Amino acid sequence: MSQSIVLADVSRSLARFLRKELQADPAVGPWMDSDERISLDSPHALQEDGAVRLSLYLYHVFTDQTPRTRVPMRVEPGPRHEPPLVVNLLYLVTPVTGTPVEQQTLLAAAMRALHRKPLVEGADLFGAAVSLGEPVRLTASPLTLEETARLWQSLGMSHRPSVCYAVRLVLPQSGS
Repeated sequence: MSQSIVLADVSRSLARFLRKELQADPAVGPWMDSDERISLDSPHALQEDGAVRLSLYLYHVFTDQTPRTRVPMRVEPGPRHEPPLVVNLLYLVTPVTGTPVEQQTLLAAAMRALHRKPLVEGADLFGAAVSLGEPVRLTASPLTLEETARLWQSLGMSHRPSVCYAVRLVLPQSGS
């Protein structure tokens, strides 16, 4: 399987995991009655889609440039091996439809689910995400007010209740 699809499969894994967790929540479970209720599209793209309840939008990807991830490694007695590619993914979780009370209830349920089970692993991993060989760990990634304002401005929308999560991945080397 191509390693190029890993990021997309991590996103799909997160959506599948979150959908399963929300379906089990009595307060919001009835709203999560199909796979289409959680989308990987931006909140802006979903403004007119009444079927989607939650956007899990990958809004920023950057490589980890710490020295230990950039220096070629030597495994004695052999050739140097390129260090693994380490990437950080930032997701914006936003309720996109419903009344303000429904949006806030759904956001709280999603936050509670991700706090209770911050690891996506095993059968919850999808496709190439399994090849990572380790669980996908989510951590809350608070934004400053200025960062939040810039993010929503870049989306072309007024601010909505939302939360950001970060995922750090060590991608397998080619041929792995």
